[in-house]
Amino acid sequence: MVVTYFLSDEPDEDATLTFIDKDGGVIRQFSGSGGTGGIPTKAGVNRFVWDMKHEGARRIEGESEAGRPMYIPIIAPGTYRARLQIGERAWEEPFEVLADPRVDAPRQDLESQQTLLIAIRDKVSESSDAVATIRDIVRQIDQWTARSKEGGMETLTQAANELKSKLSA
Repeated sequence: MVVTYFLSDEPDEDATLTFIDKDGGVIRQFSGSGGTGGIPTKAGVNRFVWDMKHEGARRIEGESEAGRPMYIPIIAPGTYRARLQIGERAWEEPFEVLADPRVDAPRQDLESQQTLLIAIRDKVSESSDAVATIRDIVRQIDQWTARSKEGGMETLTQAANELKSKLSA
């Protein structure tokens, strides 16, 4: 999806480009002006290219697939809107995503597939969040265990190790 727009002057405010589904839900939103990943806002013709993908699943921090987004569904064929906002001014245009002519599937099936893929993405995000929470709890247990060893509280250390073992499972 290529969004092309003309600005008579370079604005002082940052830009936000939002892609919206037929129900008014935000699919993706990009913010900031200029630079890598920003919305171009130079005087004259500007272009922004969107890969037509939803936001990816949240990642587990520190995992090896560094920099690579995780599990990103592509939008289904249908009618969408693009909204460019700079300061208080906003411009909005509808656009149509067409089905791949090589795919012999009803539009409703493709929409159902997109709904399922988004639900899977959300579950992957929940799993990542759960791992992050467990890692945070284990870090706190380690801190308390270190403090208890200094105070001679072996019972607390033993209970902490048992809890860590359950969390690890």
